[in-house]
Amino acid sequence: MPKMEKIALICRPEEELPPAEGLFSPAPLAYRVGRDLRLYRVRDFRPPRAGIMVLSCEAGIGAGPVSALSSDILRECLLQNVRGVLLDLPASPGPALSLLASSLAEKLRQKGLPLFLPFAPSLPPRALPLFTSFPLSGDARCAFLRIRQSSQASFALNLRIRRQDLRLPEGGLGQVLREGEAEKILKKTGGGAFYSKELMAMYGSYTKGEESHMLLWDTPDTLRQRLEDAWAAGAKTVFLIWEELAPLWPRLREMLLSE
Repeated sequence: MPKMEKIALICRPEEELPPAEGLFSPAPLAYRVGRDLRLYRVRDFRPPRAGIMVLSCEAGIGAGPVSALSSDILRECLLQNVRGVLLDLPASPGPALSLLASSLAEKLRQKGLPLFLPFAPSLPPRALPLFTSFPLSGDARCAFLRIRQSSQASFALNLRIRRQDLRLPEGGLGQVLREGEAEKILKKTGGGAFYSKELMAMYGSYTKGEESHMLLWDTPDTLRQRLEDAWAAGAKTVFLIWEELAPLWPRLREMLLSE
């Protein structure tokens, strides 16, 4: 599989991505489904060729006919020569969006294009589930195991870059750090940096008064390992957010080009 079909960079329409060099497909946040069940595109936006259409959905969409909408989406896909569609459905999509997902999945399949949908226990049979964490647990893990047992099935992954300061024992998402901030904290507090094979991340710990903290962050090396593991597990496409990835991209780019 070509590399650019394996990575998709989610970006805002005004963000300028680096040259793709065959390494990724752009996935700009430029399209939405309106409450009137019509397709909208950001004004004055020029879609990149061979990108992925990211399609958000307005809140409050209820019932209504979706045949014309799915045809409009397909027409735009063919016009812009996209590689697939990410339909960012809400947790409770409602009848119209559920019908749209089923209709669009079938129409895209006929053109050899994938439809990526956020994982839910019930998805249209032609859609590729988009998981938001890896390794997986709960219903997502059960679905993933079924996918692995089927040679015809695949999945996609939304991989978030980790830069976290976790206060123990609460854990949770913690405080989001800027690039390089974890290393600065450890240098200031005299802590060491270590690699966790299980987490596929760098980590370290420090104390602040009576509080214990754990730092968890990605580097180009840990991100590459996470990508390789996801692809080995069968991920068709890994979505990354450009704003998070940008500081790591120069070194990751070198690694990907050398493969």
